[in-house]
Amino acid sequence: NCVQVKGDINLQGIGTIRGPFVLTNSSVEGSLIAPVTIFKGIVDFTNSTFSGKTNQPSFVDLRESIFEGDVVWSRAKFEATSENPSSVNLRGVRFRGITDIRSSQFNVPAQFQNATFEGRTSFQQTQFHETSDFTGAAFEDSISFTHSRFWKLTNFEGVRIANDADFTGARFNAEVILRMLSVAGHLSIRRAYFGGQVILDMASVGDLQLEENDFVVGVQLSMAEIEADSLEMDLEDI
Repeated sequence: NCVQVKGDINLQGIGTIRGPFVLTNSSVEGSLIAPVTIFKGIVDFTNSTFSGKTNQPSFVDLRESIFEGDVVWSRAKFEATSENPSSVNLRGVRFRGITDIRSSQFNVPAQFQNATFEGRTSFQQTQFHETSDFTGAAFEDSISFTHSRFWKLTNFEGVRIANDADFTGARFNAEVILRMLSVAGHLSIRRAYFGGQVILDMASVGDLQLEENDFVVGVQLSMAEIEADSLEMDLEDI
């Protein structure tokens, strides 16, 4: 708790971290490098900041890692300055417990492609200032993005959600791709703001609620070949 790290945290090659990995109310001025790592205990980055200059393509590199305990990154901040764009790389990661990333800030691209979330997951009030990519991710429980902010392109293409998904009050300032999204339960998109094109083509949803949303003039909502057991939608959005 309350640690300042000047330099990289390089855990590459360790393989398995058997205890908790707790870094709360702290700052890391460097990269976190731990691809293909198994974390047996809780991983808690609550209210910590990862920043600094880096030449790494991913200044937080946790790709294909497995988190067997809960992940708590609430109010965490990820930002980097580099000559080349750097990202938070969580491609192919498996989250086996509860995932709590509420009220966090991603000031670099967030990459969650093909990640698996086995427990309840929350991105409530999280801000994505750069692109966010969840292509092919799987959520085996409920997921919440309520009141989150997406400033650039957001991609949920091919995402599979086995329970409910809630985007109430979310703000999408750029294009959002929900093509081939699959939600077994209830998909709630209410009181959301859309500043760019919305693509829901070929989505499959149990109950779809699209109400009280704010679309910038000229923004298109595409729902070609969508399947839903029930649909609640404002007529002016059609």
